[in-house]
Amino acid sequence: MKRYFVILLLPLLLLVSCIWEHPFCETDNNLVLRLRLLDTNGNDQFTNKILSVDIIIFDTRNNFVRSFRFDKTAFDSKNRVAMSLVPGIYRIICWANVTDHSKIMGAKQGGNFKELYLEERSSDTGSPVYYAPAGNISRSGSGDDFDYTGFTVILPADKITEKTMDLRRVHRTINIYILGLENLAGFDGLNPKVQAKNMPFQYDFTSSSKPGRRDYIMTTQQNTRSALLYTAGFHSPAAAFSDDMTIHLLNSSGNTQLIDGLNLKAWVEENPPQDTCEFGILFTITKTSTGVCVTVTKPDWEDIDVKPGDI
Repeated sequence: MKRYFVILLLPLLLLVSCIWEHPFCETDNNLVLRLRLLDTNGNDQFTNKILSVDIIIFDTRNNFVRSFRFDKTAFDSKNRVAMSLVPGIYRIICWANVTDHSKIMGAKQGGNFKELYLEERSSDTGSPVYYAPAGNISRSGSGDDFDYTGFTVILPADKITEKTMDLRRVHRTINIYILGLENLAGFDGLNPKVQAKNMPFQYDFTSSSKPGRRDYIMTTQQNTRSALLYTAGFHSPAAAFSDDMTIHLLNSSGNTQLIDGLNLKAWVEENPPQDTCEFGILFTITKTSTGVCVTVTKPDWEDIDVKPGDI
């Protein structure tokens, strides 16, 4: 009798150990992906910063296999999400916060890793975009060959595989602050526009910016704590600055330039930001005995009564 009891008990013990071992083991899923977004202090900011995640799967020949999109609510308390794939070897790329403002291009059967890219679709750039693997995908040798070791996963037929990938921010955020608009003769009292010219707007799937450029036009908003302060902000791929990247202040209809354009490359070289991923530029317009003076500086947060990123 004891022998039969032990035999009947074994499957139950195996089932319990499976559940204890992994919360996804009783499903058909065989890949569990855990994503992290670590700040400089080592704290995970995934739940605070991430709205959604697109997971793109490639085979070992770099051909597109399929994609998954998960809202942040699909992740468990350890920032894990499960999916099902045919057993094999795959390469994984993740993009986080790809919403209506951007789109993954080329993700279709027959598409290749080197052909896919992410494109910004509008001046309303939404939340910053994040990418995994966090480490750069290094080129091996010359040409377009890459070292894929860091984001390869092997899925055997008889077990659940869990992989952890770290996200990193790939967007650069530039926040524009404007004081003293009432001192400009061309100011009509309505919210002016900020134009950022010749900015990058596409990433390849190594998270490097592509050569294409476009203009962004944003309508400013009056700050809730200071009616005299107008603000605007946008995100774009963090490519090296060039002399043709400029910031312009336009009237509310967008057809008249109110002040001379700002050369971003020259300004950043003279005013190196502490955080290259997000920084502010303050335009202060004052009247003088000879006319109007425009100074462009780093924001002094106490003087303008806002905090960094407070747009």
